[in-house]
Amino acid sequence: MLKRAIFSSKNLNALTERPLLLTLMASLHAWRGGSLPEKREQLYADTVDLLLDWWESPKTVRDANGEIKVLQPSLAEWLKIDKQKVRELLNELAFLAHSTQPELQGTADIAESELVQKLIHLNPNPDPDVKPVQLVEYLSQRAGLLLPRGEGVYTFPHRTFQEYLAACFLTNHEYPEKLAKLAKDDPNRWREVALLAAAKGARGGDLMVWALADSLCYRQPETQANLPEIGGAHLAAQALVESANLAQASESNQTKVALVQNWLANILRRNDFPATERALAGNSLAHLSDPRREVMTIADMQFCLVSAGPFWMGGEEYDDEKPLHLHEALKDDYWLSRYPVTNAQFAEFIKAGGYREARYWPEAIAAKLRRKCKWHIKKCRFLRGRLIFSPGYCRPRITFLARSAAASPNVCLTRRLICVSVWKRPTRAKTRRGWSGWSAPMKHCQKCDCICAWR
Repeated sequence: MLKRAIFSSKNLNALTERPLLLTLMASLHAWRGGSLPEKREQLYADTVDLLLDWWESPKTVRDANGEIKVLQPSLAEWLKIDKQKVRELLNELAFLAHSTQPELQGTADIAESELVQKLIHLNPNPDPDVKPVQLVEYLSQRAGLLLPRGEGVYTFPHRTFQEYLAACFLTNHEYPEKLAKLAKDDPNRWREVALLAAAKGARGGDLMVWALADSLCYRQPETQANLPEIGGAHLAAQALVESANLAQASESNQTKVALVQNWLANILRRNDFPATERALAGNSLAHLSDPRREVMTIADMQFCLVSAGPFWMGGEEYDDEKPLHLHEALKDDYWLSRYPVTNAQFAEFIKAGGYREARYWPEAIAAKLRRKCKWHIKKCRFLRGRLIFSPGYCRPRITFLARSAAASPNVCLTRRLICVSVWKRPTRAKTRRGWSGWSAPMKHCQKCDCICAWR
């Protein structure tokens, strides 16, 4: 059961890369009666509690008579402080270490001197018998939430715990304004912290999640929006998708969702935002419900005209690619959809008859690829893997809709049989400069806000 639980969760997989953490997972599994939390924030919360218990609890042994003998008292008992104060200090140390860590990977260093002094001063009237040297020796013999790393340095066993404890600190200090500012100014450092803080807040209700989303994204998108504002809207969407109960959002919160949706649609059109982040934004928009009719309906699909004519094709980028050569086989203009066909549009296509309607496929019938309402799959290899409908969110499918240029723009179910050259023509130029991206053979049309034919 433990093995199945670990391999079925990428969050758990990341925590089993070290023997200590794997032992921790086994202990947590047993402690919870043979299960592990499904939500990652709850997983980290339980794990931190267990690690803190290991690190702070008294050390005991059994003597020859079987009686328990205390070798070391618990840290809270020894320092005469409340255990909660120890946890709050670790939250603060994690936040400070995370804030100043030069690298954005791994765990930060915590100076032994700083740790010892802060622990001693948790008690406003520290015990004079507790000396810093004794505390150093005490801590060096402990394993758990803090581990010694070299001489005079401690660290957390995994970056995840550092991020989670930093999130716990920020949910209790100027939340959500301080966290929102940090996340917008330095998203690579604070993204996971913000998402964990939202998930932690959601355990008591959605109020803290919506508050964070409101602080991250509260203005309408603008053409000249700066990267912190874009990143804030992007992160607000992720927090809502991960932690908010969107099905029961109030009317005021639905307004916030609409604002975030507008931002995400704006992000997907921007070239100054990394492609990987735009892909994540697209996934978030799919969960929040995409408001763009051009990707949700067939009637509002946007097309661009691709002009016929010779173009350079091939190269050495892939092993199975032909050498660079001038391709002259495309004799007709054709239309290509601006966006990949989505599940929502594909569902509409299937409902309207799809592959069963002969009137949508005159070219296929003429080419004898379709006969007596049946498709000859072996003869149209390009269709393999593209005929299966996968219900779900409006996520892009790896296919575009191509139509004959002579077809009416309203006949959106007329699909052209696509070959390799049809795919590559829009991204190639009439020069030998090879792969050049969408901007070379096509240009943006200010009138219809779509990409029109290269001239």
